[in-house]
Amino acid sequence: MASVFLCEPVSGEPEPDGRETDAAGYFTVEEIEELGDAVEVWCKWIALRVLCGEHLVIAEAVGNPYEPIKGFL
Repeated sequence: MASVFLCEPVSGEPEPDGRETDAAGYFTVEEIEELGDAVEVWCKWIALRVLCGEHLVIAEAVGNPYEPIKGFL
């Protein structure tokens, strides 16, 4: 099982944390496809689905006890 978060960047460029991630960046569909086997197959699959608009987004849960922080169920 995995949790995937769809986010919008607010500023700056993505940076690796140096522990779990050694590189970070923004990529187009074409750039991801050109990377071939350098990208783990599940990561490539989910990235291409999101970039092609082939994903579902869970609606925000009303009555979330942590409001104003958004909650999803």
